[in-house]
Amino acid sequence: IAEYGGNPQKIFLSGDSGGAHLASTVANVCTNKKAENVFGVEPPLKKEQLSGMILFYGAYDFLTAKYAKFPFIKVSYESFLGTMDDQSDRDLMIEASPIYYVNEDFPRTILLSGEIDGLHASQTSRFGECLKKNGVHVTEVFFDKTREDAVHGFMVDYSRECTKESME
Repeated sequence: IAEYGGNPQKIFLSGDSGGAHLASTVANVCTNKKAENVFGVEPPLKKEQLSGMILFYGAYDFLTAKYAKFPFIKVSYESFLGTMDDQSDRDLMIEASPIYYVNEDFPRTILLSGEIDGLHASQTSRFGECLKKNGVHVTEVFFDKTREDAVHGFMVDYSRECTKESME
């Protein structure tokens, strides 16, 4: 970090889609002893080092994401969890879901998503509600349903207006 002029005491984690899930999991491990114990890893950063999160259209609750109108949900579950069975594999789904580890120490967060994204309502919006309920400062940049450019994965296309607005 120092080699590139950054400050290791002011780190932001970011990700989109699966990367948002992973970034929020790392933040949980750094800010919640329960998550640290469940994953059996040492936190890679001290919670004081995390200045914030920038999360685009992630999956945060595997108990509800499977019901989202998202075209890749089945392959996502099978490749990541190996199951979609929320009855017999309920504990696994809870363990893998960042929403169940959020506490007041989770870093301030910017959530970005389009309302037309199949994961918006049950994942991004609900994660924002959970963060606020736990006293975490949240900024929501949600593009309404009229914004056809704000589909899942919009951040990889820099020609989209919603991407440009998000970068601002």
